[in-house]
Amino acid sequence: MKVLYSTTRSVRAGENILDDFN
Repeated sequence: MKVLYSTTRSVRAGENILDDFN
C-alpha cells in the first residue's frame, strides 16, 4: 500500500506541474 500511495503522490505532483505550465 505504501508504494501505491507514493505513486499516487508522484502522479498528483506531476499533474500540479502540468497545471502550472497551463
